[in-house]
Amino acid sequence: MLPTRLELRNFLAYRQPDPIIFEGLHLACLTGPNGAGKSSLLDAITWALWGKARLHSDDDLIHQGQVDMVVQLDFLQGEDRYRVVRKRQKGKTSRAPGRSTLDLFVWDEERSHWQPIPAPALRETQQKIVELLRLDYDTFVNSAFLQQGRADAFTVKTAGDRKKILAEIMGLEQWRVYEERAKTELKRIDHNLNVISIQLDEITRHEAQEPTLRRDLEIAQAASLEAERVRLEAEVRYNEVAGAQEQMDTARAHLAQAEHRIRQREADLVEIDTEMARHQQQLARLDGLAADQETIQAGYAQLQAARETDQELGQKLQTVSLIKDRLTEVDSALRTRQAELEGQARVHQDRIATAQRTAADLDTLRAELVDVQAEVERLESAEARRESLREAIGSYSEEQAALKAANHALFAEMKTLRSRLDQLEQAQAICPLCGQPLDDEQKQTLLAELQADGSQRRVTYDANQARRDEIGELLTAHREETEQIEIELRRLPALRDRAALLGANVEAAQAALETLHAEQVELRAVENLLSSGDYAHELRTQRDTIQDEIDSLGYDSGEHRLVQETLAQYSEYERRQRDLETALQQIPEVEALLQNAEARRERWSKVLAEEQQEAAAAQAEIEALQERVEEARRREEELRQRRTAERRAQEQEMRAKQALDALEHARQRKAELHQRQMELSAEKAIYEDLRSAFGKNGVPAMIIEAAIPELEEIANHLLARMTDGRMHVRLDTQRDLKTGGVAETLDILISDELGTRSYDSYSGGEAFRVNFAIRVALSQLLARRAGAQLRTLFLDEGFGTQDEDGRQRLVDAINSVQDQFDLILVITHIEDLRDAFPVQITVTKTRDGSKVSIG
Repeated sequence: MLPTRLELRNFLAYRQPDPIIFEGLHLACLTGPNGAGKSSLLDAITWALWGKARLHSDDDLIHQGQVDMVVQLDFLQGEDRYRVVRKRQKGKTSRAPGRSTLDLFVWDEERSHWQPIPAPALRETQQKIVELLRLDYDTFVNSAFLQQGRADAFTVKTAGDRKKILAEIMGLEQWRVYEERAKTELKRIDHNLNVISIQLDEITRHEAQEPTLRRDLEIAQAASLEAERVRLEAEVRYNEVAGAQEQMDTARAHLAQAEHRIRQREADLVEIDTEMARHQQQLARLDGLAADQETIQAGYAQLQAARETDQELGQKLQTVSLIKDRLTEVDSALRTRQAELEGQARVHQDRIATAQRTAADLDTLRAELVDVQAEVERLESAEARRESLREAIGSYSEEQAALKAANHALFAEMKTLRSRLDQLEQAQAICPLCGQPLDDEQKQTLLAELQADGSQRRVTYDANQARRDEIGELLTAHREETEQIEIELRRLPALRDRAALLGANVEAAQAALETLHAEQVELRAVENLLSSGDYAHELRTQRDTIQDEIDSLGYDSGEHRLVQETLAQYSEYERRQRDLETALQQIPEVEALLQNAEARRERWSKVLAEEQQEAAAAQAEIEALQERVEEARRREEELRQRRTAERRAQEQEMRAKQALDALEHARQRKAELHQRQMELSAEKAIYEDLRSAFGKNGVPAMIIEAAIPELEEIANHLLARMTDGRMHVRLDTQRDLKTGGVAETLDILISDELGTRSYDSYSGGEAFRVNFAIRVALSQLLARRAGAQLRTLFLDEGFGTQDEDGRQRLVDAINSVQDQFDLILVITHIEDLRDAFPVQITVTKTRDGSKVSIG
């Protein structure tokens, strides 16, 4: 396995760095500050291949603050290029489990794309990767991967575990497969031998039962013959009465048919009786109608006369209705014209009311406008006074600040003069200019000058302070007046708005007064038209003409109402006339139907009597056959029982014969089983030999025994380079037991100038050199094994245990074995070691996650 390309997203310290390309690298140093993520790159490789890293929880490998991660690793295995992509998604809650996926691809050179290698689930995909590499995680970290702080992972294991790891490195796992196959075959053979033994015992027990089986056959044959004789006798007795049931069935069928016909004839007679009653009722009703013939015909004549009169008056009503429609249209037009005039009057009234309301407030508005304008002028004067006060406050504030600064300077000067006076008043006064001692006269003269100077500054200081106090009082008065003006000026905007509104309202009231007189004149004119009716003269003329036309038709609604009442009174004579005509026509027909029904009733009554006689004869025959049928049933049941007994006797005879036939077949099978038993026993001996040969103490032990010298040679070669030949390692595969004999083991013994000791007695740098030598030797065996080479070596730290000379010797040792590997990656944070390797892969930590650069 040789990694060629690594892509990361959200893995440990990495967010989404550029892909890391290993192709073209042979010996490289992976460097960077502590915590940058150097070892995380190797964790990414092991997690991609085996789903394992230094941290046990997959979710702990996800970059802080993220919810998923992806690692994609391309690698060479033999001549083929593979890609593995492993992903992890956190659960949505702390209790919900996360989700992992794993995909394996192989590069298709002909199609130039990655071809997926399918598997039903993640576990099966992981197994395919392990089978492809022929290497699991534990073997890898105990050989070709010296993890940080775990260089002794191989040497501190028990002898048995060390031997197991060595077997896996040398590819001896296939011998375990062979051993398991041999064990499986032995289990199969033992199972088959056990089955054969059981079968042979069963055949032996079966042979012992032969006399009993032959006696059972003789008894069964005799019983079968007796059962046949008894059955034949029962058949003869049954045949004597076998036809009774058939005769009974025939008689019952005749009776059923006769009873069916009787029910049908009785139903027909009921139907005929119902029909005759219906005809009689209908004939009575028709005769009643015929008796009222004169009354019905007179009423029908009255109905016809009323219909003629109603038709004539209806035509007049239709004409009047058409004319009244025209009259309605004219009346509607008159009402519309009246409504228009009334609407005009209401508009004028509304305008007059509005104008009156507006004009009524004119005097009040004018008075209020004068008051508001006067208050606005007063406040505008106050506004000007406020600006004057603000200017004065600014001027006084500047003067006060200047006086404060001047007094501050005068105070400092007076303090300095006071200090000089204190110095001069001392017994040994010194001249401040020349530094020479002063006599009394010089001292007094200088004191007088300084006191005069100080007094002058004090006068100026006091005058300034008095002016500051005076300005302070002025500023307070001005500010208080300004605040009072500010309070009053808050009303000024509202007063200005009120003055503008009042001016507009005064103008509106004056305009409304002028409108009021014009609207009153217009209203009086409209009201005169409405009261006099002096409008729509043409429409009024049309209405009078239409009314004359209606009066000329002579339509009387009272007469029309009486005619309609007559129609309602005699309306039933329409139906009675139709019923009368129908009755006169149907009476002969109904009389004929009644005569026909009476004839049919007489005929069906005779047929019914004949069929009742036939049913009675069939019932008598059934009663006569009843006893004969019961006897036939008894004899039939006896025959069934005899046949059942005969069948059981025949079955018993057949089972006895089959038992003897099975016994003969078992004798033949017994010889075959003995032959198979010998064959399996011979085969078992062979597989027992193979199981021993394939076991850990067989061929694998011999292979390991043969590989130990080579492993010792490689390790001692490296130790010699690192210790100037001072240390030597020996691997013992057998150990003497106190009870006698030897035990298989893999002990590590180290020789130096003090003698031979076990590995446990070494620590620090010496232990690391031993670990390093053995692990590199194991890696070289792994790199050369057939079928699945691992020509890669990862060294994660370990240089910290060595002094400067020891580190250089480790570098020399690495260089000496570099030709045995296609890729060696050495991780270190020690500055001095970086330049010892031709290629440096540098990891740097940034706000966006760690980054990798190759140079």
